[in-house]
Amino acid sequence: MKAVRATYSVSLLSRAGDLMGWIFIPLLGLELGLSYVEIGLVVAAYQLGSVLASSFFGWLSDTVGRRKIFIVASCGCSALVLAAHTLAHNFISLLAVRLLAGMCFGAMLYPLVAYVSSSSNYERFVGFLNAMGGVGWLIGCVMAGVLGEFHWIFMAAALFFAAAFLCSLFMEERRVIAERRRVEAWRVFRRGQWLYTAYFLRHFAACNIWAVFPILLAMLGASKFWIGVLYAINSGFQVVSMSLAGYLAEKGWEKMLVRGGIALSALVFTAYWLAHSYLQIVPAQVALGFAWGFLYVGSLIYLIRRSPLERATATGFLGSVISVASIAGSFAGGVVAELLTPMGNPLVGVVIVIVALAVSTKI
Repeated sequence: MKAVRATYSVSLLSRAGDLMGWIFIPLLGLELGLSYVEIGLVVAAYQLGSVLASSFFGWLSDTVGRRKIFIVASCGCSALVLAAHTLAHNFISLLAVRLLAGMCFGAMLYPLVAYVSSSSNYERFVGFLNAMGGVGWLIGCVMAGVLGEFHWIFMAAALFFAAAFLCSLFMEERRVIAERRRVEAWRVFRRGQWLYTAYFLRHFAACNIWAVFPILLAMLGASKFWIGVLYAINSGFQVVSMSLAGYLAEKGWEKMLVRGGIALSALVFTAYWLAHSYLQIVPAQVALGFAWGFLYVGSLIYLIRRSPLERATATGFLGSVISVASIAGSFAGGVVAELLTPMGNPLVGVVIVIVALAVSTKI
């Protein structure tokens, strides 16, 4: 029982620390004098680190049959890297710490999913694990908005990861016993190729927006506190949607969850484009919480069912797809903002996510 509580605590604490590390990065970039394109590159650097780590450590976790060691090491390294964010003072240093942050956090995500999905009725456990992550995001949003100062935000994020590190020590090591150690990654990828494609397009569309989203909200009149609140609304409803998604996936509805999440995303991005005040973003953030919760949990369950013996590899590929989409989307978002102002990013997102919805019909 102690190991179970430790696992969910790691998810909550690490997600809180991770969110606090990135929520105000675009605003920090503006304060340091970066252009929109440079801000897009900084946001993309985190995702580059994540893409390098997610697939490799997911594959390595399946290959060696261990999960805990990756989770413990990731939490410890993340604490050090988040503390180092306080030293970033220009484009190069900010780029470097965000790259390292992505690598450290990406190393734990899918070994953690594989860890909880080794139990029976794993669908609910996966949903609840990510719901606890949503609670962490909620806490991180509120704390970042309240603290306000970048120095204190990064130090608090480091403390969250340090606490996650301590909790991870109480997890039980569940060595995976399999008939073979060879994991053929290309076969795993082919089993989920249409889901990966649809997810890439949806997340590309989203990250085109997230690259400058705090700036867009500020243009609509939101203070740092309200930016934190708006992010928190999304995170709070993710808690509900991910728990619900785990229950629905257990009944075999994972494909509908994926398609529903993409369809809701199209509605959310349309609402961003039409908004004239930050208060009009509130209902869109509620819908976004359900869009992401349904899409993410539905995708995880779909991939685990398609590759039950290579679950960390399959879900690790999803993490890499998310990161690659984030890299490309973040860079594109900076370019779009330069050309159309940040208010043009949601419109571009709507067009792309409609294509993602069409691709999802092949899943």
